Amino acid sequence: MDELPIELPFGLSDEEYDIAQSWVSDATPVVYRYEDDVVEDGRHRLWLGWGHFRSGAVPVLASNLLYLRDALTVMPELASSFVEFTLPGAAAWWATAPADLCDFNTQHRKMLAFAYVEVSAPEPIPTDWFDRLAIWDRRLETLVELRQAGRADTSLIRDILPQAWRYRQDDTRVDRGTALELFRVVHTTSGFSIWGEAFPRPRGWLTLFRGATAENRHGLSWSSDPATAQYFADQRQHPQAAAELWTARIPAARCLMFFPDESEFIVDLDGLEHLVRKAPRAAQPSLSTRAQVAWLKYLEDRRI
Repeated sequence: MDELPIELPFGLSDEEYDIAQSWVSDATPVVYRYEDDVVEDGRHRLWLGWGHFRSGAVPVLASNLLYLRDALTVMPELASSFVEFTLPGAAAWWATAPADLCDFNTQHRKMLAFAYVEVSAPEPIPTDWFDRLAIWDRRLETLVELRQAGRADTSLIRDILPQAWRYRQDDTRVDRGTALELFRVVHTTSGFSIWGEAFPRPRGWLTLFRGATAENRHGLSWSSDPATAQYFADQRQHPQAAAELWTARIPAARCLMFFPDESEFIVDLDGLEHLVRKAPRAAQPSLSTRAQVAWLKYLEDRRI
């Protein structure tokens, strides 16, 4: 269900306006077939207006979604048809629809994804539907919610987690244990990875750095570059937070994933918290670690 503003070539009296407004409501929306751009209910010629209809709007509904409620309640046998044909067809049509139509119907297109989540329960959500469902800067939270609901399988986590983690916002509310569980899922299937794709693991031990408060010093994100870690200590904290530079010499086997653009390692420190100590502000990168990071970046460039 969504709203479509309408512009009329003449003014309406209050009584006329009330009559016209009564033609369309959440109970009686404008019904159309998106494949044909055809309005199926003839009394809704307001569709031909386009623009502004006072401060009100006209609800619209694709006709092949009319039985969605039945598929969720009295006729669950309809659900498979929605999953396999109806909702994918609707999403495909909107992917090539005119820009102005898409602009007016952003919420409608969003509801297709929510509808898919409902009628496909309890099956895992495919990656393409996750992309339609999740707001770009809240992908990590959405992935966690689906995981907790049993709707995110290993394939989805492997596809989504690297980008969701790398581009999460500073105000993201996902605790360390929950995020670590997701990275362990990817690590279990792919081993050490770059952006989620399996790569040869570094060897031995790595000297890494982290900019964080004392309470958060055992977090997942560590960098081989102390300057990068210092930036996070100085610039990426709450204004009242007292952050410092931390360092640890970490077994390479505890590194789960690597992001080359910030030399960021995802590290599982469970049981190794005692390795973390304060680093001097003028700390220098380890030559051995820097060489291994350079090698990883070289392999990544060669793969591309």
